Amino acid sequence: MTTKYTNRPPLSPPDLQWENNAPISKTFQDVYFSSEDGLEESDYVFLQGNRLENRWKNWAPRSLDYFTIIETGFGTGLNFLSSWCLWEKAAPKNYRLHYVSVEKHPLNKADIHLALKQWPSLSIKMAELLQQYPQSLPGIHRLTLAEEKIHLTLIWGDALHSLSTFNGTADAWFLDGFTPSRNPDMWTPALYEQIARLSNDNTTISTFTAASAVRKGLIKAGFNTEKRKGYKFKREMLIGSFSDSLPETPQTSTRQNPWFVDAKIKPNQGKTAVVIGGGIAGTTTAYTLSNNGFKFELIERGGKLANAASGNPTGVLFTKLNPEFSLQNYFYQQSYLHAIRHILDLSHQTSAAELLKWQQCGLLQLNFSDKESALQKKIISSGKWPSEIVQPVSAKQASDLSGITQSNGGLFLPLSGWVDPASLCQALLHKNKAIHTHLHKNAISLSQDMNGRWNVFSEDERLITTGDIVIIANAADALSFSQTDHLPLKAVRGQISLIPATEKSTQLKTLVNYDGYAAPNRNGYHCIGATFHAEDSCTDVRKSDHLANLHQLNRACPELYNMLDADQAIDSIQGRTAFRCQAPDYLPVVGPAPKLETFIQDYAGLRTGRLKEKYPTGSFHTGLYINTAYGSRGLTSAPLCSAILLSHITGEPHPIENDIVNALHPARFIIRDLKRCLI
Repeated sequence: MTTKYTNRPPLSPPDLQWENNAPISKTFQDVYFSSEDGLEESDYVFLQGNRLENRWKNWAPRSLDYFTIIETGFGTGLNFLSSWCLWEKAAPKNYRLHYVSVEKHPLNKADIHLALKQWPSLSIKMAELLQQYPQSLPGIHRLTLAEEKIHLTLIWGDALHSLSTFNGTADAWFLDGFTPSRNPDMWTPALYEQIARLSNDNTTISTFTAASAVRKGLIKAGFNTEKRKGYKFKREMLIGSFSDSLPETPQTSTRQNPWFVDAKIKPNQGKTAVVIGGGIAGTTTAYTLSNNGFKFELIERGGKLANAASGNPTGVLFTKLNPEFSLQNYFYQQSYLHAIRHILDLSHQTSAAELLKWQQCGLLQLNFSDKESALQKKIISSGKWPSEIVQPVSAKQASDLSGITQSNGGLFLPLSGWVDPASLCQALLHKNKAIHTHLHKNAISLSQDMNGRWNVFSEDERLITTGDIVIIANAADALSFSQTDHLPLKAVRGQISLIPATEKSTQLKTLVNYDGYAAPNRNGYHCIGATFHAEDSCTDVRKSDHLANLHQLNRACPELYNMLDADQAIDSIQGRTAFRCQAPDYLPVVGPAPKLETFIQDYAGLRTGRLKEKYPTGSFHTGLYINTAYGSRGLTSAPLCSAILLSHITGEPHPIENDIVNALHPARFIIRDLKRCLI
C-alpha cells in the first residue's frame, strides 16, 4: 500500500561562471559572496547582524539547550561554516546548533571545494561537511557534524514550498537569496509569512539588502526592522526582530491536524530517559538522545543486545527502488540516505569503528524477469534516482562488479552494503558510556507517579527503573503495555539460511538482491534470506524455509546457486528465525503515545465526516514515546526515526517534512479507524 504524495520536479544544478575561483550565478547574474572577502562579509551581515556572539556568550536559552538558524540560500555553505566557527568560540559547551538552509540549485562538492579553498581556516570543517554532503535529491537531508553538536538540515527545493512543509522555530534568520530584483521568488509576501510562522518573539533577522519592498514585506509579516550600514561599499542592509503582537501581522500558521499536535510538549521535561528494547531501534534511540544531553538506561529482556530480529549475523543496508513518487517511497529513500551517512559517521569515530563490522560493498539488484526488467527501466527513466545512488549495468558490468558471471544486467547501488547488526548495537552504546544497560529484564508494565516520572516493572512486578521519559522500542512487544496495546502491530515470521561458502562462491564481492537477497562470504557462510510468514508464530528453523530461500536464489541467480552446491547439504544448512514487527501501512510507528479513550471522545465527529470542526489538540501520555514497526528495514529506518523522535521530545526542528512526521505518528491509526467508524 502506498500513499499519494506531492511530486517534486528534479533539481537543476546552478549555472556557474568563475572569476578568481569565486562562483557567479549566470542565471541570476549575481555573486555568491563578496569578491572583497566573503568570509568577512558573512560575519558582518549575518553573525553580527543577528548579534550571535553576544547572544551565545550570554545564553538565555528559554529552558532549551539548542539554538536554531534558518537560512534562505545555502549557496557555497560559507555562512554555515562561518556560524560553526563562531559557535565553537562563543556557545556553551554541550549545547547544540541547528542550522537549517534551503537551496533550489545546490552546488556539487567540487564547486564548493573550489569556492571555499581560499580560506584555509575553514578546510577541516569543509572536509567534514563534504564527507556527508547529500545527493541532489529534492527534500530534507539531515547531517550531524562536530560530534553531534552541529545539526545541519539541508532542504533542496523551492524556498516557499520547502518552508511550508517544515516544522521548527528559528532563533535567527539569514535571508541570503540573490538580489531581489534578479531573484524575486526568494522575496515574496508568501515567503515572509512562512518566515513569520517559523519565528517567535526572540527571533532576529538580517539580510544584505535594504530594498523597500523587502522591508515593507517583513514589517507586514510581523518583523520590526531597521537599516544598518551595509558591508564595505554597500550603503545599507536590514536587521530586525519578530513581534507577533504587531497589529498588521497576518495569520501565518499553516493548517495542522490537531490530533498530531502535542500542545503539552515540554523541552525541559527531564533528561533521564529509559528505552525498552536492545535491538537496532532501541540502541539507535539511546545513541541519538544520549548525544543530545539525555542520561539513558536501556532495558533488554535477553542476555545480550540484538537478541531478537536485530540478531541476524548479516543485515542489508538497502532501499526498495520504485519509480512512483509516494509518501512511503519518499520516506524510505530519505531514510536510506540518512542511514548511510549515519553508518559512515560512526565508522569514522575511533572507539565505535573498532566494534562496528560492516562493508560498503554495493548491491546488485538483479534483472531476473521480464517484470523486473520493465520495472528497472521505469526506475531509471523516472529521474528520481540519480546515478550517485542507482546505476544501470549490463550483464558484463554486473559480472565484473559482483565477481561472478551474471546472465543479465540490473541496477547497481554503490552506497549499499552489509552490516553486522549486533556489532552496530554494541558500537552505538559504546560511544556513550553514560548509557546503563539492564539485561535479562522483561519490561511488561508502566505506571506514572504523581511527579510525572515513569516506573518500569518486570513480569514479576518488580521495579526495574524509573525515568522522566520512556521510549518503547521493543517491536511487537509494545503490545504488552496497557498504554500502547491498541496499536495494530503484528509479528511476521522470517527465516534466513546460512549456506557454507565454497571456493567458487567466495568470489562474490557485492550483495545481490532479487525477491530475496544473498550476501558475500562472512566467516565461512553466505547469509541468504528471507522468508515471510505473517500468520505463523513458530520459532523452529525449518528445512522447508531453507528450500524456499534456495529456490528464490536459483530462480534469480543460478550462477551463485550452482557455486554453493547447497542441494548437496540441505540437511546441514544452519539458519535463524526471527519476527519482524510491522504496521498495516508498512511504515514505522514513531512519536508520542496517544491516550486512546480521550482521542475517541475528542474526535468522535470524524465518524460522521466532520473534518473541518474545531477540535482540541491531541492528548498524549506525557513523557511516553514509541519507536517501532520497522519491518525488515530497521537498519535503514532507525537513524532517521530516532532523529524524528528527538524532535518530538525536545521541540527541535524536524529532520524531514511534516507530512512524513504525521505519516509515522502513533495516533494515525486511531484517526483512521474513527473515520472508518471502526471504533
